[in-house]
Amino acid sequence: MVAKWSAGITAVLANNGIIDSNESEIYAYGFELMISTVLNALVIAIIAILTNTFLFSFAFVVCFGMIRIYAGGYHAGSHLRCFGLFCIMYAIILIAESTVPVQWTLFVGAGAVIPAVFVIWKLAPIEDENRPLKERERAEFIRKVRIVVVWQAVVIMVLHLLMNALAVRWLGTLATGMSFGVLAAAISVAAGYIKNVGKEERVC
Repeated sequence: MVAKWSAGITAVLANNGIIDSNESEIYAYGFELMISTVLNALVIAIIAILTNTFLFSFAFVVCFGMIRIYAGGYHAGSHLRCFGLFCIMYAIILIAESTVPVQWTLFVGAGAVIPAVFVIWKLAPIEDENRPLKERERAEFIRKVRIVVVWQAVVIMVLHLLMNALAVRWLGTLATGMSFGVLAAAISVAAGYIKNVGKEERVC
């Protein structure tokens, strides 16, 4: 269903000259990831309202989604299974966030972001077996995902420094949400990489 939606959106944009028809596959793949992320975001928004973690959840979804569009990551057998796994991961992250004392947010943020940036920089983008990337597409995705993840890491560090300097707690909540978003994207990338390597070994 998600694949059909993304193909339909791409076709409309290409037919109206909004995007280059030669790059339709790139856009369709990006829209597919975007739609999947939006659906996840809607569920997270509901959970955030129920658990009073809206700011944290907003920061998490924005960072995760921006990276996911270009980095790809683990793909389950269906979007429903992907959705279920994402919800489980997010529930674990919410539990972890609720146990982090305010004074530890800088250390937790740095501990999450630094290895996450390294993983994404080295491994992304992760190809889906149903949608292998062409060389030009891969180069473009690498460039964009590295820009996004470095920019996010800088913003996270600035927010942590501002929180400590100004003693404004919500800045720490925002930074922690972004940190966990980057970490979740890195976990998805690493899982996707391991899955692809395992398939290659079985083929050999």
